[in-house]
Amino acid sequence: MVKAPFIENFMLPVPEALVPVVEIELDFNGQDIAGLGPLSYEAQRGMYVHPTYAATPQREPLGITDAWMWARTPKGNAD
Repeated sequence: MVKAPFIENFMLPVPEALVPVVEIELDFNGQDIAGLGPLSYEAQRGMYVHPTYAATPQREPLGITDAWMWARTPKGNAD
């Protein structure tokens, strides 16, 4: 649990909050969009999103605190 001083700066103050991070695959397979990379299967094309959201222990949503998006580099391509 995260104590209130961490979240008071950007959302309603609460005594404590749950702040889970999840991974979501955005599958844009078959669409001509620049910057996509392989997903869990090399043939799929898309990107990953890792949103961080906050909720009270009673499951009341407080909002998204951060989101990180990225695409994998296809195998055989050097950065």
